[in-house]
Order: sequence, then C-alpha cells, then structure tokens
Amino acid sequence: MHPSYPVLAIDIGGTKTAAAVIDERYAVHCRQEIATEAQAGPERVLDCIAELGQSVMAAFQRTLPDAATPHAAGIAIAGQVDVTSGDVLQATENMPGWTGFPAGRRLAAKLRMPVVVDN
Repeated sequence: MHPSYPVLAIDIGGTKTAAAVIDERYAVHCRQEIATEAQAGPERVLDCIAELGQSVMAAFQRTLPDAATPHAAGIAIAGQVDVTSGDVLQATENMPGWTGFPAGRRLAAKLRMPVVVDN
C-alpha cells in the first residue's frame, strides 16, 4: 500500500507515545508526545492515542489550513506485529496485555481511518 499524504504517524513506546503528521516530502508537522501509561492496558492506551492523533491532526489543520487532512495512519509499536492484520503477536515486557491484541483494527475504528501497524 502506497500512502496518500499527509499521513498520521504514531510511535507507541513503553513509556511515551509520539505522534505527528508527515507530508509528501517526509517533513514532520505538529509533533506531540504523551506518556504511554502501558500499565493501564491496551484499551486505555488506545483511547489516549486516539485523542493524541485527533489533537495532532487538529493542530496540523490550524497550522496549514489549505493542506489535505490525513486519511491514513502508520503505527510503530515494539514487539512482533502481523503487518497484514495489525495484531500484536508478541509484546515487550513494557507493554503488558498487548500480546494477541488487535491493535490495528481497534485503532482504525477509534481514528476512523485505515491504519498500518509495524515494528
């Protein structure tokens, strides 16, 4: 799948999660960061990530009002990931409860856009 830019990019780590909008020149816009709160479990983390993603996209639209709105997201997460399904096959010890979790489907539903998940 070749993305249509801009895209929402999210890096989920064991202690912090960062998000930004990436344009067709791979420039980073409106980067924001939050604590991951991994101990709260994957559903709570995804709720926070969805809020972060919406905040980043809103900031991007305010900063560049004539730019296209991101219509897809790329997610990086530690551990082994099935890139076809977006499921976390094996999570790191910093991410309890993520092994077997359908991160791609759940985040796509929360963000209301296609999501690709990879390590």
